[in-house]
Amino acid sequence: MQLFDYDIPLEPKHSIKPLIVISILFIAFFTASADNWSIINPSLHHDDYFRLLSGNFFHSNISHLLLNTGGLLLIWLFHAEHYSWRSYFSVLLLCCIGSSLAAFSLTESGSIIGLSGALHGMLIYGAIRDIIEKAYRQVGLIMLVAIVAKVIAENTIGLGSLSADLIGMRVAVEAHFFGSLSGIILGLASLKLVTKTTNTE
Repeated sequence: MQLFDYDIPLEPKHSIKPLIVISILFIAFFTASADNWSIINPSLHHDDYFRLLSGNFFHSNISHLLLNTGGLLLIWLFHAEHYSWRSYFSVLLLCCIGSSLAAFSLTESGSIIGLSGALHGMLIYGAIRDIIEKAYRQVGLIMLVAIVAKVIAENTIGLGSLSADLIGMRVAVEAHFFGSLSGIILGLASLKLVTKTTNTE
């Protein structure tokens, strides 16, 4: 099935991965308290390091949850072909941990919850893969520039008030920055891997 020039990745090998993550998000939202799992600023106790991962899978309200669900579907729609099972969950979890490091950069006490930082990283990773593999190079470039510009604007001029109104809490733009940085690092690492593989063939 096609949408514009894109083949919609309906095959189970592409569609099951985001469905698993979406299921985890909804189960977490309806069965547990986010306060017990969120990423606490300014530091973590030695027995709280699980929060660097768990906080990403909890949300402040249903609008917050649906926004991040939409982000997962966007990644599935545009970048599913870049991910094997191992790479999908590796990139997701590394971007989760990377975005969680934003908790240590916050200037006031609080907590971070939500998957948006990791989603920024995954979108950037996918955009870089588009550029590397040349199939959708222009789309990848546009997406990369747009996300980087958004993150810079959020962290400088305060863009993000609309999202804050929607999710009912301050947007952790620091998490978007660290998640995006994680995506850039992973994308460049994949470029090095592709180059190495090509040179050895």
